[in-house]
Amino acid sequence: MLNSVKRAAFLFALLFAGGAFAASFDCSKNLSAQEKVVCDDPALSALDEKLAGVYAFAQDVAGSPASLRQAQRNWIARRRAACEDATCLKASYEKRISELSAYLDGKTRAFGSALHVAVEYPASAAGYCRSNHVTLGEPGGEISIDLAVKERRISGTIEGSIDCGRKIIGPIDVSGELIGHVGFVEFNGGHTEDDGSRALVASTGRGTYWRVVARKPVEGYVPSRQLFMSPRRAKEK
Repeated sequence: MLNSVKRAAFLFALLFAGGAFAASFDCSKNLSAQEKVVCDDPALSALDEKLAGVYAFAQDVAGSPASLRQAQRNWIARRRAACEDATCLKASYEKRISELSAYLDGKTRAFGSALHVAVEYPASAAGYCRSNHVTLGEPGGEISIDLAVKERRISGTIEGSIDCGRKIIGPIDVSGELIGHVGFVEFNGGHTEDDGSRALVASTGRGTYWRVVARKPVEGYVPSRQLFMSPRRAKEK
């Protein structure tokens, strides 16, 4: 098995291969010296966005514990104190990404060979629901994810509808790699042929977590963040 550093490097090279990425913060505002280095370096900007996405996913999975937030603050303080150039920042980002990858492995469980999860959405006050005689609060839509795993490769679909069928999702093909217990997948989340959207998916005893970590600003209805935990419908095969 790859050690944590090599695994993290492979994982993010896979997940974020190709495409343009921006730093997770606004590069047009007043910046610190380190932030300027990040904004001026496309590779560092990509690392910053990757780290922000994986940290947010770790918060989802673990319930945003104080210890995780403190560890992130400690990392930021160490980075500020130690790094002045791109080489140092790159090493610091990669190490933190590796730490969070190991953290996620400890908080999640194995996929198995297949996963099917779904979540119901209640009907809204939208006119489309009223015209279809669906009462506010009744089931008004559902999104499901079906994934199969073979030799660590993931393939499947995400599909469903929201607002009583007004917003249709897919089916949208999802594909990627299982690294540890976390799926790193790509999908087309908008209405273009290839918008380069990427997401993380992992299961715990509570349910299955989904978070989009990179998406171009296109119109689409795939949820940015979702916990699939319906006890009646969601089940692992």
